[in-house]
Amino acid sequence: MQHELLTLFVESAHRGSISAGGRVLGLSPAAASAAIKRLEKNLGVRLLERSTRSLSLTSAGEEYLSMIAPALEQLDEARLYIQEQQNTPKGDIRLSIPSDLGRSLIALWIMEFHQQYPDIRLHLSVSDRPVDLIDDSIDLAIRYGQLSDSSLISRLLLHNQRVLCASADYLQHHGIPTTPDELINHQCLTISAKSSFNQHWQLQHPEHGKRKVAIRNSLQSDDGNLIRLWALQGAGIALKSWTDVCQDIQTKKLIRVLPEWSSLNAPLQLIYVQKQLQPGRIRLLVDFLVKKFQYFEQSQEMNHSESRLLP
Repeated sequence: MQHELLTLFVESAHRGSISAGGRVLGLSPAAASAAIKRLEKNLGVRLLERSTRSLSLTSAGEEYLSMIAPALEQLDEARLYIQEQQNTPKGDIRLSIPSDLGRSLIALWIMEFHQQYPDIRLHLSVSDRPVDLIDDSIDLAIRYGQLSDSSLISRLLLHNQRVLCASADYLQHHGIPTTPDELINHQCLTISAKSSFNQHWQLQHPEHGKRKVAIRNSLQSDDGNLIRLWALQGAGIALKSWTDVCQDIQTKKLIRVLPEWSSLNAPLQLIYVQKQLQPGRIRLLVDFLVKKFQYFEQSQEMNHSESRLLP
């Protein structure tokens, strides 16, 4: 009963309404209001200021909320953790995945995971934009690049490089660049949230090292999948993650350009918030994705090497 009272208070504070907080617990407005009054009486302090139009926390209410909200979350995590050890895994997982790889590969794997664990409800957010795992209520995120927030946990899914590629139709009409400096004469497709079209690509070569190359940006988007579709339609040269375009290159829908050159490494990582008790359903999905990407990376190693020989 005490847990229900505390949950009612937290939900009412977060939702700005005792009635709304009561609905979460299946309580009528009258029952919810009476329960909050009972909690305040037990504590001997007023927690909420009520009016006909709004609800606000008192100073004591703010302090109390800051202390009990994390404790309730840990209690709920502990309850789910114990239940999952005894029963079939269940509950919600919110997963954020990158646009191109998410649509072409991860979404198919998620269907397989769902078939194995039908009681786990999966919510997928598909976007290349950065997400805040806590503010956006995301359990897991898959992202390219290095982790900057040390409070988060990261698991390497696979090593990855970005490669230059274009359609055969584009190269037939515009020619094939033989050096990075010639990219300035080509239509380049870039992913960026910035409005500026004056950009450079950072490239590297096993013998010649790193180069910062000026490009002429013809089309730009913050969606990686759109960049790949433009490249397939012959709109220009794209610098895309190998994971996004490997199938297109193997089927010759796209052709490697300057195959000895690539971008700096952009590892694909699985990111999540560190918790003392990680729910079993989260651990299941983490292990599932790590194994899937291990197999994917192994299967692509030979194809990646062979693609470097393409014209």
